[in-house]
Amino acid sequence: TAQLLFHKNNVSLMISAMHFDPIQIREGERFYDIGGLYCRGFELNKSVAGIELQTDFTLPGLAIEAKGQKLPLKDLSGTVQLKKKQLSGKLQFSPQTVPAHLQVDFSHDLTTASGNVQVETDRAINLNADGDSLANLLTSWSYPFNLDGGKVSLKADGAWDPDEKLKLSTLVSVTDGRGYYKKMLFNGLDVRQDLVVLPRLYSRSKGRFSLGQLIGGI
Repeated sequence: TAQLLFHKNNVSLMISAMHFDPIQIREGERFYDIGGLYCRGFELNKSVAGIELQTDFTLPGLAIEAKGQKLPLKDLSGTVQLKKKQLSGKLQFSPQTVPAHLQVDFSHDLTTASGNVQVETDRAINLNADGDSLANLLTSWSYPFNLDGGKVSLKADGAWDPDEKLKLSTLVSVTDGRGYYKKMLFNGLDVRQDLVVLPRLYSRSKGRFSLGQLIGGI
């Protein structure tokens, strides 16, 4: 059901539910395959103060492809709100092939074109089950390392502004990791690193690194 209301300089559109068929979006070298979109509680308001929008949404699946690599996601849901030219939202999702659940909070000011985003795992990613591997995250995995055991936690913060370079920092924690680097196998990896990635790479605080065993050829 939908309601369209007019009151002086105010126009409001309220829709109880909307459904969109699967679509593909291209942005430069990136492709987004969206497996349908369901919105509930969609509200759009136009007044002298500007446009306001609020909705809750769910996506059964989303695949992001760029430069020959694909990241498939599932169980996406969240809330998006536009108020006083401030776009904000919360999003939850899981990778299709890795036992992880992530949360995203973002905010973007349409007037200043500046904003920030935070991404974090709500609990440690457990790679100790048979067949679980960090390399399953992307198709194809083209990096010289992999984790197929241990627990991983991640938190990333980003910020952007037209007058400054993109900022990105990340806090990564690995406990009892197992995997390989090039032709060497390792286990008992414990890492905690708080890094600034952009605009230049450096450590924001003293980190921790220890390794139980390294196995390589001579």
